Amino acid sequence: MSSAGTRYLEVRLARLSLHRGGRTVLKNISWTIRPGERWVLAGANGAGKTQLLKLVAGIVWPKPAARATRQYLLGRQLSSTPFGIKDE
Repeated sequence: MSSAGTRYLEVRLARLSLHRGGRTVLKNISWTIRPGERWVLAGANGAGKTQLLKLVAGIVWPKPAARATRQYLLGRQLSSTPFGIKDE
């Protein structure tokens, strides 16, 4: 916790896949961003950079029922997590 009382969350993606238009955009992505860390996301056009950031921001939401693997975002199974992520 900072001196101003701001609380920072860890962002964690685990075994996450995203399919759009019959195409696999992201496959089996696991990524943890801890408070204070800085990351660079680089890749070729069409590699899925924007889609990954949209997932982290909650703008894009995958449909877990369409995949056989169990997928989690911030420790919750996606099928039971409502749109938007709340700090518990």
